[in-house]
Amino acid sequence: MNRLRDKTYQQYYSELFDSLKIKIAQEQDDYIIANPTEDLVKYYLGQSLQPIEFDDSKEEVLSHDKSIKTIYAHEREFGYQQEGDLKVESENIIVKLPIVPNSNVQQVLSLRTNSISMSPKPDINIKGSYVVINIEIKGYGKNLGDEQIAQQIKSIKGDIQGILSSKNSEIKSENIKLEQNLSQFIEQRKQKLDSDKSRLSNIMKLTQIPLARKDSETVKKIKVNTKPFIKKIKPKTPEEDYQLDHEKVVDIIQLMNNQCLQFEKTPKTYEKLGEENLRDLLLANLNSVFE
Repeated sequence: MNRLRDKTYQQYYSELFDSLKIKIAQEQDDYIIANPTEDLVKYYLGQSLQPIEFDDSKEEVLSHDKSIKTIYAHEREFGYQQEGDLKVESENIIVKLPIVPNSNVQQVLSLRTNSISMSPKPDINIKGSYVVINIEIKGYGKNLGDEQIAQQIKSIKGDIQGILSSKNSEIKSENIKLEQNLSQFIEQRKQKLDSDKSRLSNIMKLTQIPLARKDSETVKKIKVNTKPFIKKIKPKTPEEDYQLDHEKVVDIIQLMNNQCLQFEKTPKTYEKLGEENLRDLLLANLNSVFE
């Protein structure tokens, strides 16, 4: 059962977003610019939590377990403590509720919702792909009837479903907010990077100094092989003949296409730029990849 001092889902997601902003800021400029915002958001959302959902395709199962349990002297009734430890037969009913496999189970269980109930709730025990309910039905001073067993199973099962429903509701809500925040932050990041490139392009024109080539991930992608971008073919005539490398032309077109898509997504950033300025911005992106 979660306590007031436990971290809330809201606090967890706030810290997660802060860490993702730092990670995005550390990415190569070309990586952020060249990839569509939707793809980037989907990638970074991979670090979010997923709800714990019951698997309706599998059946709930029940088993009966028997064992010998030691009741230590201090646990016995006062009048019998002097007789020492006691061994008794213990019987348990174990119910397994199937869930969809989830790698974040322990993290989900350790966090609490914003609203917390002061009434006692059962601890949720998850082993593998099952929520496990373990009820002692017979033991030292205990011998439950069938109706009592059935009622206890239903009660605990209902409590667990209610707890997970509340947790899942907050997870889904926080995931939606995280997706919106990431999308907004990445768009702002793209605008800043585009603005930086436009400024660099202007500085290059004023100083007549070309931009240094960067060996970013985009460059590595385009440099798939060691063939030159434009490869010279043995001339058949006195005039030299050249052929463009098809794969690299496709990569460059993709890079420019992504940049143009960014123009469409953030039109206010570029509405005051003329045709020549937009051309210079595209050239600045290419110059960051090619000499």
